[in-house]
Amino acid sequence: MAARGSGDRDQDPTPHPGPALAGVGSGGPSPTGPELDRILATCPITEIGRIPWGSNAVFQVLLDTPQGPRLAIYKPARGERPLWDFPAGTLHRREVATAVVDQALGWELVPRTVVRSDAPFGPGSIQEFIEKPGPKAVPRGAALQEQLAQMAVLDVLVNNADRKRAHILVDPQGRLRGIDHGVTFHAVPKLRTVLLELGGHPVPGRWIRALRRLHDDPPARVALAAALARLLSPGEVAAFERRLERLLRARVFPHLDPWGGRPWEW
Repeated sequence: MAARGSGDRDQDPTPHPGPALAGVGSGGPSPTGPELDRILATCPITEIGRIPWGSNAVFQVLLDTPQGPRLAIYKPARGERPLWDFPAGTLHRREVATAVVDQALGWELVPRTVVRSDAPFGPGSIQEFIEKPGPKAVPRGAALQEQLAQMAVLDVLVNNADRKRAHILVDPQGRLRGIDHGVTFHAVPKLRTVLLELGGHPVPGRWIRALRRLHDDPPARVALAAALARLLSPGEVAAFERRLERLLRARVFPHLDPWGGRPWEW
């Protein structure tokens, strides 16, 4: 199989609904934080269904949890198509690393995501399933712009090479949630995003303050670096640290090429 580049086509378009386990919800009380991570990592997988679109293998799975059946998204390492510019078998770990950064910032932009080794097709990422929003939950106006800028900051930090429109969801609470972070954390600049029009604009002060809190908290930074080191190469972790420093100095979104900085859309 010929290796492709991360910008050649879409990676894993995973929309709100999938045909695999139609009619199943994530009902019952909704655990959050580390408790949800534990559920994703350990609860038995009772059903699995293929999401048939996307370049890599993506599955909906049904977890048997103490609160009842819960949907999740499973991306096995063995289903990752080779790319010439990313090491083979690492995309699922980059999904988890992006969630780790999001959690360190306290943003909850990225659904909870963990590595799981005992899944049906071998090790891969398991991610919280995001339900569809109601018609009145979709953010608009200033609220939407603020959340889009927040997501753009995250993309700069993780060097997201594939932020297309289909990778931005809205959850039932009206919050934007970012998915499909398999082509992130490259040590070389590869940022591609539909939000490239923000280039040259100031990063909103609210998000700069969040970055500064993380930067100025040595224990938090050490813990984050240790978590990333379990998922990425040393060079990729060091490049992430440099991006954080650079964004705090510049306080503006980077300019991107109008062609090269825009991802492929479906």
